[in-house]
Amino acid sequence: MRPQQQNRRMRGRGNNNRKGPNPLARSYESNGPDVKIRGTAQQVQINTLRWRAMRRVPVIA
Repeated sequence: MRPQQQNRRMRGRGNNNRKGPNPLARSYESNGPDVKIRGTAQQVQINTLRWRAMRRVPVIA
């Protein structure tokens, strides 16, 4: 193979070495009885705690 051919950009579906989406940014959904909260795991946790503080619902550990 000539050196010039190695530097060519691959086109089409031949690019299998690309990285996939960030697994930490995966979207989650809460299954609460009163409200449904969507977002990343951290956003669901923060918003659930905020909602419980507003409603004064006890946190069950």
